[in-house]
Amino acid sequence: MIEAVTITTDDASQRDEARRRQLDALAPTKWKPGQSGNPKGRTPELHPDVRKLAKDFCPEAVERLKYWARSEDPRASIPACSILLERGCGKPAPADVTPAMPEGWESLSISERIQRLRERRERLKSQDTAPAPGNLPVATA
Repeated sequence: MIEAVTITTDDASQRDEARRRQLDALAPTKWKPGQSGNPKGRTPELHPDVRKLAKDFCPEAVERLKYWARSEDPRASIPACSILLERGCGKPAPADVTPAMPEGWESLSISERIQRLRERRERLKSQDTAPAPGNLPVATA
């Protein structure tokens, strides 16, 4: 059987006193209102010596990537080639694959657009072939 535990006022007051002592001990390190937790600002991302060491290691790293790029294992060669291409040629710009709106659609109401799409779907079903992905209209910027 579980016995009920009652907290006497002495226990509660002792806990409160211990808590007050903890808070008083932390008071000197507490930030004042409006004070920054990082007054000197962000630290530099890399120490200059570390950056120099990393640059010195680059030729060896590129040789290792070249080794893996020549691997017959696509799990190794594809990432290595991708890294080499990104460093050598830059990352490719994301393609804009927003479909272009057919001519004259700006003036159509939504119900007219839906009707035209249904008609197109029926035409495609009757042809029993869907357009190849490369044949879909694409907006270019």
